[in-house]
Amino acid sequence: MGLLGASLLAAVVVPLSSSHAVAEAVSAERSVSASLRQAPLF
Repeated sequence: MGLLGASLLAAVVVPLSSSHAVAEAVSAERSVSASLRQAPLF
């Protein structure tokens, strides 16, 4: 159960951190709590 939980957590964290880094690199609006219209790239 531990390995499954860790892999599920990584499946969520890695794409989120990658998209945050890309949005920061191109100076785009980035926020997890922003709507799709407020931060379309993120």
